[in-house]
Amino acid sequence: MLAALLASPLVARGDGGVQSYALVIGSNLGGDGQSRLSYAQRDADNVAAVLREIGRTPPEHIERLKDPTLAQVEGSLETLRTKLTAHAAAGERAQLVFYYSGHARANALSLGAQELPLSQLRASLMALPSTLTVVVLDACQSGAFSGVKGAAPAADFSVRSVQDLNSSGVAVMASSTASELSQESRELGSSYFTHHLLVSLRGAGDRDRNGRVSLDEAYAYAYQHTLADTARTQVGSQHATLETAITGRGDVPLSYPVDADAQLAISGAITGKILVQQAGHGAVMAELVKAAGAPLLIALPSGQYEVLVRGQTSARSCTVSLTRGAVASLAPEQCPEVPLPEDLAKYEGVRRDADSLALESWFLEVGMSVTTSFDDDYTRRLNQFSLRGGEGPGFGADIAGGWMFNRYLGVSARYGMLDARTFRSSRINTSDQMAWRTRAITLGLRARLPLVRRWLVLFGEAGAGIGFTTSQFSYDEITDTRQQTTDTTDTHYNVALRGLAGLDFGLSRHLGWWLAAGYAFAPTLKNQLDERHNAGSMTYMFGFRVNGAVGGW
Repeated sequence: MLAALLASPLVARGDGGVQSYALVIGSNLGGDGQSRLSYAQRDADNVAAVLREIGRTPPEHIERLKDPTLAQVEGSLETLRTKLTAHAAAGERAQLVFYYSGHARANALSLGAQELPLSQLRASLMALPSTLTVVVLDACQSGAFSGVKGAAPAADFSVRSVQDLNSSGVAVMASSTASELSQESRELGSSYFTHHLLVSLRGAGDRDRNGRVSLDEAYAYAYQHTLADTARTQVGSQHATLETAITGRGDVPLSYPVDADAQLAISGAITGKILVQQAGHGAVMAELVKAAGAPLLIALPSGQYEVLVRGQTSARSCTVSLTRGAVASLAPEQCPEVPLPEDLAKYEGVRRDADSLALESWFLEVGMSVTTSFDDDYTRRLNQFSLRGGEGPGFGADIAGGWMFNRYLGVSARYGMLDARTFRSSRINTSDQMAWRTRAITLGLRARLPLVRRWLVLFGEAGAGIGFTTSQFSYDEITDTRQQTTDTTDTHYNVALRGLAGLDFGLSRHLGWWLAAGYAFAPTLKNQLDERHNAGSMTYMFGFRVNGAVGGW
């Protein structure tokens, strides 16, 4: 998985001598053997927003590419070369931010079925005539882009005051080392690294509280928080890396929270885990751990936010309104308290369990069904004509497939047998017989609830469609010369409704088995007295299943 991010480093406010550009790429597409990502494009959109809001990069200088081809990336780099060359020829300083979010292999970015070798990308970026080039890659094995070996820990980078902004060169920040996997978080709706880097750039990383976040500050914050979060996942720890080749004095500013449309002030007295989310359970804007004694200013767009503050023994949920050009203070002591067990289930349980639980994208189930039929006016009418039987269970096949919108809800299509019965004449010397088989095709909704991580999942399904019954009536007909058997075959159609519930048992990432029980209503058969038979039944099903899975397993 690859996600690249950076906010454009610009000069101090009022210095118009630097031209800032950004190429922001998000690709959810996977290549051979790679599943589709969920948040790469969203990460790229959030990066572009930070660049525009507090990165001092003009909107017209930000190019966004979504699921690009190799030719499109190369074309955008060539366009940048032309613009940067013109600035260099005019003696103007120009800075560039390159952001990529998507899949990667050991030595290449994955652009769907195509690949961009990291060595080629590195050469192209290094050759651009920019004063300063900043590259951030949030991807599996993205550290291979860098020339350094392993990770440079955050503690090795000092935070210096900005004395001179005439820095030049290249800085490369990667979400993982050359041998590690980068990870997405479903709770955050983002990759871990990109989320924490964005939080840092919005002000959480501003350790000296000077209103701007430097390269060192952003890296230190992202490194520490990404490592802390990923250490709890099944994939394992993820170490961000940083390579710099910058000449000149002073640190490189990446963002200016002081420029923000609005700010949320968190006092030094507030401690605990803080989750900032757009109102209505929208996007998670910031998740951080706050220690005592360190006030924070978080740069955010104006609007309504829900803020959850969780301490050791209690949690409070606050609604905060941020107005343009103002700073709003968080006052959790004035907010209603929420039950801590419920909060833990949503806030911690989701992080530890759901992020390591694969999201099922599609499924296919094949199995056997056993049906138990019901008697009604239709079957009792057959008894009046001395036709008896039909008591035993029916056996048939059941096939279902579908697509899941998210971890809990999806659509399904199902084909299976509902009813199979045979009634034979009880009279002597006659072979009269009435038999039918009823099947149904239904479309519906499927809900899933993981019970024991990926191994045991409860599901329910409700659908509607068409039921069709093939009936055969055989009777003996006596003529003047002989007795013969006449067969009449008909097909009957009507609406069919099905509901069922069951359990999925996972054997591996893509293989498992299932069992379910349900009821169907399908009044397909009708006699000349307008008596209908509900060919639906109680149905018991079991079989094997295959599925597509996205995310950690």
